[in-house]
Amino acid sequence: MAVFTAGQERAVEAKETAVADSRSFAAFYADTRDRMVRTVWATIGDRELAADAVDEAFTRAFERWDGIADGTNPEGWVYRTALNWATSRFRSLSVRRRYQHKVSSPEALEDRYTHPELAAHLAALPLEQRTVLVLRYLLDWDIATTAEALGIAPGTVRSRTARASAALRARIDLRDKP
Repeated sequence: MAVFTAGQERAVEAKETAVADSRSFAAFYADTRDRMVRTVWATIGDRELAADAVDEAFTRAFERWDGIADGTNPEGWVYRTALNWATSRFRSLSVRRRYQHKVSSPEALEDRYTHPELAAHLAALPLEQRTVLVLRYLLDWDIATTAEALGIAPGTVRSRTARASAALRARIDLRDKP
């Protein structure tokens, strides 16, 4: 039977806590990564950039897992971090060349979450409007969760959702008219 000093006991407890935290992060990552990639992809329209952004966000989340895991919406934190990182990449790319927002290819976006025509209509909306629609309707987040993830007021979520929905309806209605 080993006898530990108080410092050694604290070190063992800290190591056990770190192992448990890394397991909880691994479960969080496994449960949410694919959904986050699809969500960021639907928001920004570039699958590769979305995957890179989500991976970067998860790396940052792992480094800060103690604080993030205790928060009310770790998935929202990852989404917002990924979106910020992707937006930053857009800006740095536009310095070198003018970036046109394009959906990778309508066929590539087709899955059970995103129809290619809808993806093209979403791509035409401003980023702020696209973001609220994706979070509210693709992830089925409520107004408060969406507001918290984006760092905006619930009223702003409501108004952006209303404007984006109206713009999307207008685009679809225009397409249907001869």
